[in-house]
Amino acid sequence: MLKKIFISAILLIAVLSFVVSLLSGKNNDEKVIAAPADRVAVMYAGKIVEIGTAEEVYYDPRHPYTWGLMRSLPAFANGKESLYTIPGMPPTLIDPPKGDAFACRNEYALNIDYEEMPPMFKITDTHYAATWLLDPRAPQIKSPVGGTAHE
Repeated sequence: MLKKIFISAILLIAVLSFVVSLLSGKNNDEKVIAAPADRVAVMYAGKIVEIGTAEEVYYDPRHPYTWGLMRSLPAFANGKESLYTIPGMPPTLIDPPKGDAFACRNEYALNIDYEEMPPMFKITDTHYAATWLLDPRAPQIKSPVGGTAHE
């Protein structure tokens, strides 16, 4: 059931993006995604992991799941034959894992990710992300799609 809802949501987003691109005359993915909304929330396993203005989340993503979503867009393929896919499988929501639900799929996961859910870290007054990479004690990680883990 959840799989059908998820697939339906993805198809709806794709269709809406296509319609917006036709109506607006925009034909590249990044402009189409940022165009329909002022604010964007990225959710994983039923929880918001990043929230901010569309520009902040698209041009300066800070959560590794957002990075994975961005890397899976055709605009980021850079001529490659296949798109990036986030490794692993989503967790079961009936018996969620301890710590950050995305940790087992996160190539940037820290030990604490497997123990404790991260709080929402403030990036700007309007941009927040729930990732231990934003903790001042975390190693500095360069985002694969722009922005940084922490400054």
